[in-house]
Amino acid sequence: MDRVTGVELADSTVLEADVVVAGVGATPNVEWLRDTDLDLANGVVCDAVGGTGIPHVAAVGDCAAWLDPAYGQPRRIEHWTGALDRPAVAVANLLGTGATVKPVAPPYFWSDQYDSRLQFTGASSNADRISFEVGSPDDDSYLAVYWEGDVAIGALGVNCVRPFTKFRRELATRVTQQV
Repeated sequence: MDRVTGVELADSTVLEADVVVAGVGATPNVEWLRDTDLDLANGVVCDAVGGTGIPHVAAVGDCAAWLDPAYGQPRRIEHWTGALDRPAVAVANLLGTGATVKPVAPPYFWSDQYDSRLQFTGASSNADRISFEVGSPDDDSYLAVYWEGDVAIGALGVNCVRPFTKFRRELATRVTQQV
């Protein structure tokens, strides 16, 4: 057989399918750090500016779980935008110039999928509701905002660049002022 015909579940039920998308996730390679004093929980645990529990030690990259003020806990951000933004913040923190180091803006990614531009910022897993500020999922263009209580914590834009960009700026301003 040279193609997918379905997925077999743990109880032996078979779900027929023409296409299967498998998300396998990623596990940070921190085994080599197990005998250190670093806090390791789904990566190297950091504060909002990359600092670890060890003085003068910072972590960046896919293995670093930075405190995300919008999310309320450390998160690993496995996207090139995080890899681009975080090293400069961590270095400024390490150099300790006396100036207040601002945390990075909330996580952001985008992707062009055929004729659709998908953009996401912030967090969604703590959301208790979603509102559609522009359009609806039935439209070619919409802006979905994720809320935790009365606080907007993230947004998904589909072909909705200007409203999404405005929301992203507002979220970044609010989050970086919290720390």
